[in-house]
Amino acid sequence: CSLWTEAGMAIESIGARIYAFRRKKKWSMRQLAEESGIHYVAIFRIEHGTIDPTYSRIEKLAQAFGVAPSTLVPPQKKITSLSNGHKEDLIG
Repeated sequence: CSLWTEAGMAIESIGARIYAFRRKKKWSMRQLAEESGIHYVAIFRIEHGTIDPTYSRIEKLAQAFGVAPSTLVPPQKKITSLSNGHKEDLIG
């Protein structure tokens, strides 16, 4: 599933995808923190690209948004950045 900006550009980072879903829900970072169980500072850092989320956090965020974890992971990240134990869960 591809996410697109209003200008028609594909969203190619995990943080930008999380931000897009959060904006679509009209949630603040604190609201997403409550829904996902992830501290709002961690959400800020993920959205701004200063940290990469763990698979566990991707799962929690996806559950909060009501989407599959693979929806939050850009195609190039699916193979290169995730541990072998979870690649199969996200490629698909």
